[in-house]
Amino acid sequence: MRMAVDAALWDLLGKACGQPVYKLVGGYRDTVKPIIIGGYYGKGKTMESWCDEFLESKAKGFAGAKIKVGGLAPLEDAKRIHAIRKAVGDDFIIACDANQGWTRFEAVQFGLAVRELNIEWFEEPVQWRDYVPGMRFVREQTGLAVTAGQSDFFHDACREMIEARSVDIINHDVTEGSGITDWLKIAKMAELYEVKMAHHEDPLISMHLLAGISLGLYPEYFSEARDPLTPYILVDQPKIAGGQVKLWDKPGFGMEFNEEFVKKYRVD
Repeated sequence: MRMAVDAALWDLLGKACGQPVYKLVGGYRDTVKPIIIGGYYGKGKTMESWCDEFLESKAKGFAGAKIKVGGLAPLEDAKRIHAIRKAVGDDFIIACDANQGWTRFEAVQFGLAVRELNIEWFEEPVQWRDYVPGMRFVREQTGLAVTAGQSDFFHDACREMIEARSVDIINHDVTEGSGITDWLKIAKMAELYEVKMAHHEDPLISMHLLAGISLGLYPEYFSEARDPLTPYILVDQPKIAGGQVKLWDKPGFGMEFNEEFVKKYRVD
């Protein structure tokens, strides 16, 4: 509820000022590079099917992908990333997300095995019980950029990770966390330490935040199979093409909801 009210207030402020939210929070750029979340495990998944998945994403205009790891032994997951990198080429962003799946030593084993592949970041590499010190250990041992923040609901937890030198990137989530205003507090803290900002999911909101600041990275999309709402919930939205999304200059978040689509799935 807090996030919803906070987002509504930023939207109202933009409409009152006649400015899009990305300009209100800094207006650093008007384009961002979209990435897609994928590479999930499942029955019948093969190296070929994972490679085909991301070749299709690249053809659709995504700049890169965040790929699930942590569900297999480290070297087995590393084989997947090697195969995907070979398939998509060097110009496609690859981030790896372990969702706290490994011990620090398993995470280091994976990290060293993929270090040569130009990995954009290694997200939540260690289990929750070794979160802050374990992530610092992984980034020091592998040289990979470590990302976390989606599981932390307020700025104080992000501050702890930043001050402990455990992360290179914070991906605090305004929906699961404490709203846009708190996200911007975290971004200011991160800037002091030259820590970059990402965002977990919610691309139609996050693109404004990430475009507004100098150290903002990539809005994250799901495939339509996993997220059937985002592609149709609005009458129109910024288009993905050539590895870029150009933000609108419509006031606020610029959202006009597709009432027929909403009506179709509304539950009283």
